[in-house]
Amino acid sequence: MQTFTWNVISSQSSTIPFFQKGSALTIGSFDGPHIGHTVLFDKVLETAKKHGLAAGVVTFVKPLPGIKYAGNYLGDISTLRLRLAEYEKRGFDFAIVIDFTKEFSRIEGTEFLGVLANVCKMKYIVEGQDFNCGKDGLCVKERILTFAQEKRFVAEFIPSVMYNDHRVSSSLIRMNVESGDFKTVSQMLGRSYYIDLQDVEFVNNPNNSLSYRKNLISQVVPTKGKYAVTINDQEIKSSLEVNAESIILEIPEGFNGEVQSIAFC
Repeated sequence: MQTFTWNVISSQSSTIPFFQKGSALTIGSFDGPHIGHTVLFDKVLETAKKHGLAAGVVTFVKPLPGIKYAGNYLGDISTLRLRLAEYEKRGFDFAIVIDFTKEFSRIEGTEFLGVLANVCKMKYIVEGQDFNCGKDGLCVKERILTFAQEKRFVAEFIPSVMYNDHRVSSSLIRMNVESGDFKTVSQMLGRSYYIDLQDVEFVNNPNNSLSYRKNLISQVVPTKGKYAVTINDQEIKSSLEVNAESIILEIPEGFNGEVQSIAFC
């Protein structure tokens, strides 16, 4: 999968050779990603295959709620590393990663979409019904549909995915992670919940466990308690204790590798 930064894309005055055949894409933080995002991904991948386009995701270094509502933010569901790995696993050809700076936040929605249409030869975009983009979020569905006609690309908006009468959303998943309801979380994610520990500093404890400070972990951490986990996406069973300041991972006898991630059972 090819990865581009927004700076590279926005600095181009014409189409990048990679996009000569055109592209189909979706835009969002895609924190998780969850089963609602999967519907968007499937639409992009199906359309790209049908019309010979490059299939892509336009996303952000950090999920936007963590920037816009930092004071009430519980944490990310997934790190950028895990999200990009998930996009590649699903079969996307490219990802455009945006650092949501103050400068970027001032871009008008049609200007933003215009860059994708001109530089990436965007032929198709699919989003949820409540999607908006651009300065102050003013570029909403109706404006996007009008702009799509002007620029001759197809814009599709699809209904939300529901779970137990609730709209599946990253914010709902965050709340369920914090409360420790990993059964519900796994249903909405379509897989287990992972914490990425690859680049997080830790302390080796004398009782054969590792301690990680919670303030060094960007992801949502569940409330205090003990949880069953597996290590490194394998059947290496362990337990995790969460307290006020840290998480403590028990290291099973015979495990000699590096801990890259843990998954909640």
